[in-house]
Amino acid sequence: MVSRRFLPAAAAAVAFLGYARPRRVLAQASGTLNLQKVEDRTAAVPSLGASVGQLAGMELRGSTGERVGQVDEVLQTRGGRIVAVSVQIGGLLGVGGREVVVMLDQLRREGDRLVTPLGQAQVEAQPPWED
Repeated sequence: MVSRRFLPAAAAAVAFLGYARPRRVLAQASGTLNLQKVEDRTAAVPSLGASVGQLAGMELRGSTGERVGQVDEVLQTRGGRIVAVSVQIGGLLGVGGREVVVMLDQLRREGDRLVTPLGQAQVEAQPPWED
């Protein structure tokens, strides 16, 4: 049986830990990213040294070099700040896969592909993207 004194303390600890995390992580975890597709293919993505059009279709490799997926869209906040990409994962020849959101701070560009320190399972666990 749980002590009635313990419940308020546990609830307070959970609330504190939830607020202590960065907002972006909370938004990702809840699936409420509030992002939209970047329509301007000439828009620059300085952190990756490429334009939106150059990133679309780029291959994504994981932490051990395995092919994880392919960039489908570049995503921005409602305020217009480019912050993420949607990555097509799974499926065969574009059928049966799904899209997930990978934040730009989890990516680096190596030539004509993107690399992430995340493994395959971690990429698959990213928030879904449905356009």
